[in-house]
Amino acid sequence: RQMCIRDSARTVPSLVQMAQAPLTLPSIAVTPTKTDVQPPSSAPRTAPVEPNVPYFGDTAAAASSVADLTDRPVIAATPATPTQDSTTVVPSGDNRPVLNAYNNNFSVDKYSNGLSVRCDGPFNLLPDCRTSDEPEILVWGDSFAMHLIPGILASNPDAKLIQMTQSVCGPFFDVAPISEPEYPPSWAKRCLEFTGNVRQWLQTNETVRYAVLSSPFFKYILDDEVVILRTGEHIITNFELALSEFKKTLNELVAMGIQPVIFSPPPANGVDLGRCLANADWQGRSLTNCDFDRDDIADMRLAVYDFLEAIAAAQYPVIRLDEFMCDGETCQTHMGDTWMYKDKGHLSSEGSAALGQKFDFYTLITTAQNPSLQPRPTAPTAPARS
Repeated sequence: RQMCIRDSARTVPSLVQMAQAPLTLPSIAVTPTKTDVQPPSSAPRTAPVEPNVPYFGDTAAAASSVADLTDRPVIAATPATPTQDSTTVVPSGDNRPVLNAYNNNFSVDKYSNGLSVRCDGPFNLLPDCRTSDEPEILVWGDSFAMHLIPGILASNPDAKLIQMTQSVCGPFFDVAPISEPEYPPSWAKRCLEFTGNVRQWLQTNETVRYAVLSSPFFKYILDDEVVILRTGEHIITNFELALSEFKKTLNELVAMGIQPVIFSPPPANGVDLGRCLANADWQGRSLTNCDFDRDDIADMRLAVYDFLEAIAAAQYPVIRLDEFMCDGETCQTHMGDTWMYKDKGHLSSEGSAALGQKFDFYTLITTAQNPSLQPRPTAPTAPARS
């Protein structure tokens, strides 16, 4: 009996000490489940690979809803977790080998927001958002304008440009989209405030000669979308209203002596092409497996191309990226080993740079002409000191 009491007295303090001590667990080897992406092997695949359809194993769908072709300032193909560096995005999910390959290309994407992450948001004139104090090119729009900047700078590293961009806020002076619940009327009013500040700045600026405008545009042109006008009126938009409002914006730029140049969004088919390219690259498969037929371009994109055709018919320069990326039958998702896409619709930094260099974005911009444009007078040169 006395022995039991002594043993109990020793045991109780030991338990207390164990509870207070740091918990250390032994290393445990984890065997991947069938939902993990396995390294390539000589064994045949358990699922067939259809032509032009990416294979993601059991954990990802090859195609996504066309309705998801929205303007989103994302780098990753799957839900992302920002790290301490706000320009770094690490995809989450079970497909770690594939996503590691994705991260190797895009985890630190200097131009994911254009010149800087600080250039995506409220209007500002930060030094980070320009390459010169006397810019000649304004890049204005949403994330589809942001992704053009690597291409412009690749074609001319000395380009004098300034970036004015806000995600989902397209280059319209007097109309902004409403998309509940993510983008309610209060957000749309902030978009109008942003575009109003762009207008006001341009009215006082004397150096900008060209305005590069881009957006996916569909939130402005589809019949079931709601927009807010600068008057405060909420209306259901349509093709003709969007065409009228965009022409008003372009005419106002021309009246300021600024040449507008509109870039189309890249071709898209509703598939996460960035993820497809990452998967193919990791598995050692040809990147051409991610290419798609021109006939498979999403209807939403085709509607935007029709909209831009109408703009081009009004004598405004339109640069169609689909004409650079597609031949008569196939749209290319890569240029050699360079991935052109980082998600369902945005160009990767490397892809933008490759396109810009090959097709000389800078020259396309600075040689564009509108018959009714009266160029801004060149600022007088200060006389040389004697």
